[in-house]
Amino acid sequence: MLVVELRQSAQFLKSADRQKLGAAYLDLIAQVVKDGQDRGELTASVSPGTAKRAIFGALDELALGWLLSGRRASLKKTGHEVAEWLVRGLVPHDTGGRE
Repeated sequence: MLVVELRQSAQFLKSADRQKLGAAYLDLIAQVVKDGQDRGELTASVSPGTAKRAIFGALDELALGWLLSGRRASLKKTGHEVAEWLVRGLVPHDTGGRE
């Protein structure tokens, strides 16, 4: 619903506290990325700020597409796909020793 409201309601944007909205969603994503980097589970070469916008943008577009398609796609399957490429990248897992 947030996706629809953000795109269609100027009143919502005027009344919403943009700092809180940003902190509630985007900064949470950045913190997850930073925590993963601190634990050595995610590469440190990507800024959490860049990652949060890219991840939110991807999820936003997928949610909008799902809504506009009449909800025909499986969000669970799509969620697993997105999580896989966000964490592992688009490079095949078996790189033939070229890591």
